[in-house]
Order: sequence, then structure tokens, then C-alpha cells
Amino acid sequence: MHFSLFTRGLLLSLAALVLAEDNCDARPDEAPFAPGRVGGVAFPDPADDKVTCVSRWKSGEVIVGMEAWSTRTQITGIKFKFDRTGWTGVMGTTVQGRSWYAKRGEWAADQPVRVEVWNKKSKVFNGPGRIRIFKEGTDEILFEVGIGDSEIEGDKLNDIDQGIGIILGAKTRSAEHLHTIEFKFLKSKVVKTQLTAINVVENLDDWNNEQRGIETVSLAETYYKNHNPIGGPNQTYTFTNTIKKSESKIITQQYTNSWTAGIEVTVGGKVGIPFVAEGEISANTKFEYQRQNMGSTAMSYTYDKDLTNTQGSGVTANMLPPQRAAHCQFDAVSGTFDSAYSGTIEATLADGTKYSYFTDGDIHSVGWAKTSSSCEEMDIKDVPEDVAEGQTADTRKRAVEFHV
Repeated sequence: MHFSLFTRGLLLSLAALVLAEDNCDARPDEAPFAPGRVGGVAFPDPADDKVTCVSRWKSGEVIVGMEAWSTRTQITGIKFKFDRTGWTGVMGTTVQGRSWYAKRGEWAADQPVRVEVWNKKSKVFNGPGRIRIFKEGTDEILFEVGIGDSEIEGDKLNDIDQGIGIILGAKTRSAEHLHTIEFKFLKSKVVKTQLTAINVVENLDDWNNEQRGIETVSLAETYYKNHNPIGGPNQTYTFTNTIKKSESKIITQQYTNSWTAGIEVTVGGKVGIPFVAEGEISANTKFEYQRQNMGSTAMSYTYDKDLTNTQGSGVTANMLPPQRAAHCQFDAVSGTFDSAYSGTIEATLADGTKYSYFTDGDIHSVGWAKTSSSCEEMDIKDVPEDVAEGQTADTRKRAVEFHV
């Protein structure tokens, strides 16, 4: 399934709105952050400092890299890398000069890390003096910036709540250098994710008014012949068919949420996607797409449906004169709906708390709404060669006499 650049642009615009909603000061019931610990000067900030929050957990991203600038006495600037949208802007400054250093480190989105922060306190500068990122469970340093041991006059922050080692965001305060930093970790392991709502981009009314994706499909055909000579008996036939066709409802995600990686997304019972159905409009039959539940917890749900129809049930319905034939067709209506979507997924953490984040992708449904059959009488000479011929039966039979 492929959608236009405009449609994708719309979804990206929605994603941009999500990025604008970063909130590092969210309450515990609003964001899955572990309790933070401030490195440097405590918040709130002086009027001349800039407070910045970078956190994109609602769009499924985590921090996977840091780059920072420092002198021998202070950290001057820092920026962060998210796993999908890349690097943020710089918080602080990147002024270069003598004894100036730039450090960068990156790691995988599913790699738990451990953060260490030291405060630097002096008459000249108050703020974080050193930041280190370790590979969790090891002494391997993935990132390090800051002044040497001889310059550290403050204390290492030993009680930073590292959660499960996945960094969802950071809050900083900066001016000519970095005054404050607070890391936002995912507080607990994710144990369940469930899709709870979908909004399709395509307009359902337009699809129904234009009967878009609706197609009548011929599934079977048979010819019936009455080979009796002119003046012979009529024959009857019954055109009966049962054919299995697949119906499907499929939801795909454009991106995988990085902080719920490894947890399969299930579909909530109230999530409906457009699926073809039959509706009566005045004297005409119109086929409509109506929201129907997935019917399964899987993101992909495909099943077989028996399509059955019988044309004729005796002498009155299907009477075939001698040297005449009937061409019978078995049809069904197929409806295919495709659209990009935006949706909401609810994540349940091991501590029982629940948080919703955003997703987008494509939906695809194929359904069968109605079966019908029709038979058209014709001259037996007009029947094409090598076609399927159905069974017929005379309407009257010669009596068989038994003599004792």
C-alpha cells in the first residue's frame, strides 16, 4: 500500500505537533518518567537562562546519543540525538578557543545505559561539571564530557533514578554555558501495548459516494444444455455454488516505538476499521464501508468466508426447452479499502501504570458483501466449445412396467 506525498506529509505534520508537546515537568500519571535528579543549579531558572525540554516519547523515540562542548573549567553546550528524528539543537554555546573540547557518543535504542553526573561549584561557575554515559552493567564508557578530577569541587550525584536505563528525554538550563541538566528515564519495563483508537486519513463518505474500491467479481460459470430433440421433454437445472474467499483486516505501523521494543502490539476490542457492508438505499442496492472491529487481537486478521448462492430450485424456476441452453454466472461484490491512519497505543508498565503514545501507518481491508447468480437462455448451437457443462434432468420420465 502506497499513499501520496500529501498524505504522508499530513501524518508528518501531525508528528510535528506531537514533538511540540514535549513536557519534562509532566505529572507521574502523564509521563512514564522515573523521578529525576537535577545536576547543577536547581530549577526554576533565572530570567536570563533558557530552559529546554527534549522528550519525544509520545512519538516512540528515545535518546541514543549526546554531543557536548567544554573547556577546562565548564561544560558550555550540549545536544541530544533521537533514534528516528536525529539531533536536537544545541543548549548553551559551542564557542571554540584554547583548551576547548568536543565529545560525541552514540548507542543503540535498545541498549540500557547508566548516567553519572558531577556538580562543579566555584565562585566563577555553578553547574554540572562532568557527565558520563556507561553501558549498563559494565564500565564501558559510551560518552564522557567535562573537567578532570582535579577540577571537580562538587559531589557525584549518587541517587539518580536510572529506571530501566532507557533515556526518554532531558531538561536543561543554559546561557553561555550549561547550568542545569536532568535526565528523564523510562521508569519501568513495558509489559503490554494495545492499539486503542484509529483515525483514517481517507474520507469515508467520499469512498461510499464514489463506490470506490467496490467491484463485482465473477466467481464461477456453467452452461446447461437440453440435448433432447424438438418436441422432447423440457429439462430443469439448479445452479448452486459455494466458494471460499479470504477476508482480511490489516494494520501496519510506519515506525516501531523504541521504548516498547520487543512487546507485540495487540488490537483493542473497540478499534474498528472501514470494511465493506451492504446497505439498502431506496430501491437500489448500495455498498458501504462501515467501521467494524478487527475481531481479533492481532494486527493482521485474515480468515475464509463461504460464499453460497443457488439459482433455481425446480421446474418453475429453471425450465429449459429442447435444443436450448442456459449460461449461468455466480458473482459476488468485493470491497477493498486502503488508507493511511493515525492512532493511539496504550502501554502498560510493570508497575501497573498506563500511558498513551501516538502511532501512524496504513490500514487495508478486503471484504465480500453479496452473492448473486443469473442465467441467460440461448440457442444450444451458440454455446462455446470446451466449457463446463452442468447436469440437467427431464421434467417427465417414461414409465417402467414390471410384468409378473
